[in-house]
Amino acid sequence: MRGQRRRSTYPFAAVLAALLALLAASPSAQGGVNVGLVLAEPYNELVGLSNDFGAKQHRFDVPYTRDPASAAPRVASLIADGVKPVLLLNGPTYPSATDPAAYGAAAGAWAEYYKPGGAFMAGKDINLLPDFELWNEPYVNWIGGAGANGNPASYAALVKAASPRIRQASPRFRIIIGGEITGLAGGGYPEQDWVAGLYGAGLTNAMFDLVTAHPYGYYRPLNASPEDRWGFPRLQRIIERFKARGFDGRFMITEHGHPSGPASETDLPLGGTEAGQERYWRETLATIDSTPLYRDNIETVFAYQPFDWGDGSSVEHHFGLYKWVHRQDQNGSGGDLAPKQALAFVRGRTRASIVPGVFPDGPRRHRVKRNPSNTIEHAWEPLPGATAGYVAALLRPDGTTWYSSVPAGTTRKVWPNLPSGTYRVDVRGAATGSSAGRYTGRLTESAAAPSRTHPQAPARLRVWARGNDYLEPAWDPVAGGNGSYVVVLKSAGMPDYYRLVSGTSYRWTGLTRGRTYRISVAAKNSSGTTGGYAPEISGVPSPAH
Repeated sequence: MRGQRRRSTYPFAAVLAALLALLAASPSAQGGVNVGLVLAEPYNELVGLSNDFGAKQHRFDVPYTRDPASAAPRVASLIADGVKPVLLLNGPTYPSATDPAAYGAAAGAWAEYYKPGGAFMAGKDINLLPDFELWNEPYVNWIGGAGANGNPASYAALVKAASPRIRQASPRFRIIIGGEITGLAGGGYPEQDWVAGLYGAGLTNAMFDLVTAHPYGYYRPLNASPEDRWGFPRLQRIIERFKARGFDGRFMITEHGHPSGPASETDLPLGGTEAGQERYWRETLATIDSTPLYRDNIETVFAYQPFDWGDGSSVEHHFGLYKWVHRQDQNGSGGDLAPKQALAFVRGRTRASIVPGVFPDGPRRHRVKRNPSNTIEHAWEPLPGATAGYVAALLRPDGTTWYSSVPAGTTRKVWPNLPSGTYRVDVRGAATGSSAGRYTGRLTESAAAPSRTHPQAPARLRVWARGNDYLEPAWDPVAGGNGSYVVVLKSAGMPDYYRLVSGTSYRWTGLTRGRTYRISVAAKNSSGTTGGYAPEISGVPSPAH
């Protein structure tokens, strides 16, 4: 789930998403559904949080275009600690899986690398064999929409290409597909159309083992009317529609959460407070535990996500179960992770099956400051027992992460000659024995001050209705922009949809003939800042004359 919300801001390296959850085969001794923890890219390097949280399943992005060996250190570390990995075969950017044959071949290569009896799994617990999830939220028209996204037939083509290759490598692999979104914004299909479209395009139950859904409902009562687009009533219909097709597997809620943070979120039904967040989690798990359809069919609920992050522009930036406690001193800025009120309750659902971890603690405190000439200096307190030294990480504005080994006895890393932009840094103890150390947490600094100038609103916004199901807005270019624009589509009774486009026009397809839509557009500058929106104009799809 990613908003005008995540929809307008996702990079998308995705995600996602990365997740931590309980091992499905070992439910909590407290009874009821298992609870896990989401770690989204690039934050999925914080695997040490799985030990603190007690989760026994870790889901994280593995762009299908990469070498399968690129994930091997993380997967091996998880298995060594009794954690079952879920490999989420996403694209390097959203969306990009436009070629089912290429996606299927890549899925086969990943499965061959991690299959039972192969070199990687030799000597490892076969019960912790990785699962494979085929794309995150494939039912959403992501920014730039194409390929698998928002089209059940296109997504079915990806599954049909990937599933046989994974099954051929080993029938022991579990395959997970996307059921439907139940969230707040951005495309998607009515659940009956999505399910019917998948099966109508040739999907069969033999091709997959589990189905995901994201029943966000924090803007609605948890059990709103059955017609409500969001939350658990729609989750109920998703489960029922798959079961009506003969599917006898289980379901995963692979993202779930409630914000607690800025005052702008206090208009939520439960309030944007830590107390409201805890109540939401208590009501969520109580609803699942007390409802046979949910209790008997939902394997795991994943808490999205571990800690607050980002610039606060999205409610999802405040879903964290940990919060940052910042400090300032003569050495620069520093920070530590502290639990939120809901953490003890949510984590209590995982403690029964926790396996004692072997992660050495991360440095208790670290600091970052900007030096001249686009250089960032990162320092931390010595970590007792860090005999193998440290690994420093630099998360770059383009979504990639650089790593640098720091020898034992050195507690400082300088990152020089950085292009202008905002960076995050992190540090952990280097590998000791079978497991890497725990990262301390992200600190943010700019290599050079980004532009704070907001682009002007585009002028002369106009729209043409040239077909039965689309509208085509156009506008004049904005001086000082980077050539990218955010286009927003609104209509009564539906969420606002956003698209990031290049150029000065956009064809918005898949609309309803005769329905009135409102359209606006804003420009972005070189630092990614979005300017003011042009006055809205209306359009109605209709045949060209």
